[in-house]
Amino acid sequence: MKELYKFRQYLTEGVEFSIVLTKDALVTSNNRASGMGVPGSGFQTTSQGHTKVPKGTFLIGLPGGLFAVNMKEKFAFALTGGRRTWLGSQDKLKDNEYTNTSQVPQYSQWKQYLKK
Repeated sequence: MKELYKFRQYLTEGVEFSIVLTKDALVTSNNRASGMGVPGSGFQTTSQGHTKVPKGTFLIGLPGGLFAVNMKEKFAFALTGGRRTWLGSQDKLKDNEYTNTSQVPQYSQWKQYLKK
């Protein structure tokens, strides 16, 4: 019964994707908007950069984007906004640097670490 509660709680958080890094790794993140994009479409391109994050960092896909969260180091930041191709945007991440997990911290636990 307790596991069912945890599973329901996991679903209500809105988590669509989650992995944990098993090694230090480079992740791709959006830095800033870099232009007006296609006129009239509202589409903007963004410049991307790479950030080294430590082992134990969770990559959590929520409806609002992909987030890097590390509870031990007390940081959280958005990697991408609104994309649904979570690993497709992580061109530097290798298969041996992460593992799938459903044991992610709840948003209420890490929201105070988000960079504004």
